[in-house]
Amino acid sequence: MDKDTARKLGLLLVLVIGTFPSCGKEGVRARFAQEDGPPPALANPTPALSPSPVPSALPPVTAKLRNTNYWTIFESDYSGTATAPVRDVNGVTIATVPAQFFTDLLMEGSGKLNSGIVLNYVDHVAGTSRYEVSPNPWGNGVGKCALVPFHTIAVDKRVIPLGSTVYIDETKGMPLPDGTKHDGVWRADDIGSAIQQDRVDLYVGKKSWNTSLSKYGIDHLEALTVRILALPQSGNCAY
Repeated sequence: MDKDTARKLGLLLVLVIGTFPSCGKEGVRARFAQEDGPPPALANPTPALSPSPVPSALPPVTAKLRNTNYWTIFESDYSGTATAPVRDVNGVTIATVPAQFFTDLLMEGSGKLNSGIVLNYVDHVAGTSRYEVSPNPWGNGVGKCALVPFHTIAVDKRVIPLGSTVYIDETKGMPLPDGTKHDGVWRADDIGSAIQQDRVDLYVGKKSWNTSLSKYGIDHLEALTVRILALPQSGNCAY
């Protein structure tokens, strides 16, 4: 082959190669996506933080946890004379409420007064429960987290890290009080003294709303399938 022919062939080869995408990782992935569809998902994908909380392929099951539920109580649902003082950590009386309301407030942790004030359990001081006024309409979870009906769960943080976004299989598609359907996504933004090991407590907002679970076939203490979608980000409200 003479030099002139070799030069022409070399130029043709350069032009042909230039029509293909880059051979870097992104170029290869883009080419496969165009010709063969998206590359196959990993067998055990790591939960990722993304604008869409539900990935196309669910991650592996993290745990099977027996469920209970809890809610915010409302003073308007109680009768009787207001005789029980609700005090803050300094012993100052925030409000005086019916005795049964006071008892249930300790059990549920959050309650709304007729005045519109929302109370939240803080601690025990000198053998009595103490409370604070919450800025959140339903009350507080852990840290600075707000309770959100059908979104907040209380967990054992040794099983599910606080602040994690999780998916609970059995709640996907559950009709909610506002007429929408649940997407299966919850946040581990609360704890409870009785929520240990294989337990999860679903926050439902109002006591009457807990029928959403039973109507959908989710029974008390039924084991639910929990998958971690995303671990907490830095600055999460739980910390």
